[in-house]
Amino acid sequence: MMSYSMTRWSASALFIFLGCSGLLNAQDPSTDATVVNVDFSKVIATTKPGSYGLNGFAAIDPAVVGDDRYQKNLDYIHPGILRIHSYNMMGDSKTTPGGWLDEQNKQWDRGKIKAVLDKLPPGVELLINVPTWPDWMSADGDKCLVDSDSKAFADFCADLVRIVNVENKHHVRYWEITNEKDDVYWGAQINNGKPPRIDDLVKLYLQCAVAMKAVDPTIQTGGPAAARPDHQDQVRQFIHGAKGQLDFVSFHQYASGSAKDSDLSVFTKAQDFGKTSAQYHDIVREDIPGRTVPVAGDEFNISWTWETQDPRMKNYKGAVFDALALTSLVQNGADWTCAWNDCDGVYGKMQPGDYQLRPSADLYHLLNTYFIGDVVTTSSTNPNIIVPFAVVNGNHYALALISMRSTPQDCQVQLLPEAAHTFPQSTPATLYEIDAQGLHQTATTLSAIAQYHFPSSSVAIVTWDKPQ
Repeated sequence: MMSYSMTRWSASALFIFLGCSGLLNAQDPSTDATVVNVDFSKVIATTKPGSYGLNGFAAIDPAVVGDDRYQKNLDYIHPGILRIHSYNMMGDSKTTPGGWLDEQNKQWDRGKIKAVLDKLPPGVELLINVPTWPDWMSADGDKCLVDSDSKAFADFCADLVRIVNVENKHHVRYWEITNEKDDVYWGAQINNGKPPRIDDLVKLYLQCAVAMKAVDPTIQTGGPAAARPDHQDQVRQFIHGAKGQLDFVSFHQYASGSAKDSDLSVFTKAQDFGKTSAQYHDIVREDIPGRTVPVAGDEFNISWTWETQDPRMKNYKGAVFDALALTSLVQNGADWTCAWNDCDGVYGKMQPGDYQLRPSADLYHLLNTYFIGDVVTTSSTNPNIIVPFAVVNGNHYALALISMRSTPQDCQVQLLPEAAHTFPQSTPATLYEIDAQGLHQTATTLSAIAQYHFPSSSVAIVTWDKPQ
């Protein structure tokens, strides 16, 4: 999974300034270097298991989740939350590898579902999305579920809760009702000059939530898994109408519809993802005061269509993009995130067939290993070139530096002097780099990494423990 090599050193690169007697002395920053400040004493957010989660697109198939290679690599990635989502699950189990339906009898295939859930690695929080209604239920001319089938769909969702939590005792807590139906219930309506049908989606959501919680009152239901979170007036109306049964709010974000969009363009959009999380938290606080309602960015990647076959989603640039998206989301209050996705030929953190890990898998491993804790204040003199992210957890420290440019970059880091967060220059540290050559790991000390140089678009991560 990891490749090891000596890191590249340069005389003008990464300086750790500690500014205290007996520690490294600060040097004047070079004029062409980006200066990053880190203040471990000022906490701005908290990350937790789930902050760096995944969508389980391939995880609906027992042949996949039962493969030792998939299980080993998913454990390596170690997502705190796995969103079980794929429209393939709404296919017939006899003809679709990941299908969960017994279409002949118009019900869920209980054996197929049990086979999947029993083989998923333990210890991963699951969120199950029911993306749509089965084909035997009817939609109207607007592709919205007809009223006469809404109770049948609610009962259908409730039966899945029964299969998973009652019959098989998997105790899945989070359930998401429909996927990106804002595209149908208001996006398409607006595009066709019709009034949005938000109330109809709210009614359907409430009917499903009540039926599902009647089976298991401990579950939490949420939505709308919005494809267009920028349609905030409509999302606000959904939140207001559904708030009596709304336990979390979810949205999706993608940066591009063309593989020709520049790296800088998609990287810059990833940096903006957190704005939606912050805005949704404001909406929830305003409309549902006195109750904590989590906000989740539970689907994101570079391209909103698989047809682009964008290679960046499978190479080191995808790791840079994910790092920018994740740090933006969690610093702006996202309660959990789920990248799209675990394993497929276009987006996945693993490639299908042999389950070989892609660079973003290494990023997720590092984030889930070292970046759970208190997010602290950082700043960059060139935030459109190098983006910092730092976390402290007790005596454990982690700093990520994300380079957005395809040209070599120098960076100088200043750890602002503060008594509780100072370190001898001999403090052991580990440097991880994810770049065009893969993942590199180097054992070093804080003084030795004073001359690090970014070769190109990449992620550098430094971890260390405070000496006792």
